[in-house]
Amino acid sequence: MNNRKNDESWQETLEILRDPESMKRIREGRADAKAGRLCSKEEVLRKMYKKHRALKTVEKNLSYNYATLHFKTIFQQKGIRHRPWSRHHARDH
Repeated sequence: MNNRKNDESWQETLEILRDPESMKRIREGRADAKAGRLCSKEEVLRKMYKKHRALKTVEKNLSYNYATLHFKTIFQQKGIRHRPWSRHHARDH
């Protein structure tokens, strides 16, 4: 089992070494480190957290839009006129 993991690890390493884009990024990263253009662990985590929050917001909006579309489709199939609910609409009734 250990030999298999070792073989996979070497294969992955060779794939990276053969990929010009990956090697370019490695060289750029080394140059950044040498020039002192580094981020602290806290900065990296903060950026990841912001990106995660943004993705969660997008995911939430997509779920809401999908549900709205789903119900509109059901209403159309049943011949029900769909009126989106809003606070303004609620005050009228």
